[in-house]
Amino acid sequence: SEEDDTPFTAACPQHLSDVKGIGSVFEQRLYEAGIGSYWMLSKQSNEDLHRILKLTHLQAEQMDFDAVRADALRLAKETKSLGREWSCQPPDDFEPMGGIGHTYEKRLYDAGICTYAALANATVELLEQICHAPAHFKPDYAAWIEQAKVLAQNKTVANG
Repeated sequence: SEEDDTPFTAACPQHLSDVKGIGSVFEQRLYEAGIGSYWMLSKQSNEDLHRILKLTHLQAEQMDFDAVRADALRLAKETKSLGREWSCQPPDDFEPMGGIGHTYEKRLYDAGICTYAALANATVELLEQICHAPAHFKPDYAAWIEQAKVLAQNKTVANG
């Protein structure tokens, strides 16, 4: 049901910067603390958020913690991700790749594709199902896969 909050783990984090009051810097700090879902964010205490976000005294006074939690919970319900936890596998940033903006990156992450290696192993058909691109604007999915193969290889070499 819509209110089902049975815990489950996802490989990819959600875009926490979509929560009102959480920008990309705070999103990164939440990821570093192992918080990668709207559900997890909605469960944090004021003290935990203050510590994790490394808020200054002024920022803490200005932040409406209840509003942040409420918006995170709203997004968890809208995305049917109540109970979602994150495996803490760091995602790769797809947005710099040609043709993948915020919306498609979000759809890929939600489908469990959040690393170059996972994208490199996807098929054009799978990407079409995930991205739901309008007919007049079909991304070049094959190019995404090729870019991801190169980036995954470069990452392996850099970490190897």
